[in-house]
Amino acid sequence: MWAQVSRSAPRKSHLFLLGLVLAGAIAAITIFTGVYGGNPAINYQATIESVIPNGARAVAVSFQVSNLETFQATPTCEITLNTTKLRIVGRQSFKASAPIPQESSSEYVTQVRITPGSMSDISPGLSSITCQ
Repeated sequence: MWAQVSRSAPRKSHLFLLGLVLAGAIAAITIFTGVYGGNPAINYQATIESVIPNGARAVAVSFQVSNLETFQATPTCEITLNTTKLRIVGRQSFKASAPIPQESSSEYVTQVRITPGSMSDISPGLSSITCQ
């Protein structure tokens, strides 16, 4: 009178649930890595060394970037030139063409376009550079 229950049915459903859990875990790891990079933040120290006129609308900015990590990395830097009145007169992105060796530094020069007539007011000490 009693119907016999197949023992393979629960095993198939358990395998299906286990597959769903594993797929969810893999998806979560993939999304987390995509959002947070999966790569440690690279630690740089950058300093503007000089700002030299290069015509009426540009300056040559020389700067040094130190790679404080234990692996080589290629920095991308953002240079912001400010006046003594804390007004931004020039901004430029710079990507190094080659990696900086671990725990080493490199010097670079790039041209930054500036607001006309602001050359005499640029203050390297109030300007900034950040690298990632």
